[in-house]
Amino acid sequence: MRLLAALSSLTLATPALAGGFGLITTGGAHTEILRFYDSSTEMTQYSLTETLPHMGGGVEVLLGDKDDRFIGVMRGFYMQDAPQTDPAELATNFVPDNVVCEYRREPRDVGYATVGLQMGVYGQPESLQVHLIGALGAGFLTVDHTEFLLGELGAGATYEVARNLRLVGDLQYGLRYRKGASYGGSGYLGVRYYID
Repeated sequence: MRLLAALSSLTLATPALAGGFGLITTGGAHTEILRFYDSSTEMTQYSLTETLPHMGGGVEVLLGDKDDRFIGVMRGFYMQDAPQTDPAELATNFVPDNVVCEYRREPRDVGYATVGLQMGVYGQPESLQVHLIGALGAGFLTVDHTEFLLGELGAGATYEVARNLRLVGDLQYGLRYRKGASYGGSGYLGVRYYID
């Protein structure tokens, strides 16, 4: 009987009303490895690293009271990576006509999501607060089947402009992994609305 009473009390609990949602934009740059072949040396494979810009926008869902030091952050984005450059133009030690490669000539559209934790380290949430943020996620929606894992770590700040409205900005170092690691950085700017 006690077990039944305990289980029924779980179903009668009131829902938690803390958290919020927001709109966010991003921009930055990351590296990508281009692999190519030299047809004059029996198709020996070479590689080079190229830095490409990216930009996008999306939504975020926040878990936690607006006055908490720790807040869970889930972000979902549409992002666009710039096209790659022909390795024949970048590889200066090779005869351009001998370089054989398949590379991305058009921008790449990517849908990705991250889940992370934001920790306030200085200041008050009701005004200006500096925070650290870390997230893990994946670029899981691509048309060319080039999905990747993503980890980000950085710092930022929030500023309360109204009772439930805050501006947010982050600078983050990012690590992408797909057949090898690539690195980069991103900036995030957005606005958050808290429902508590």
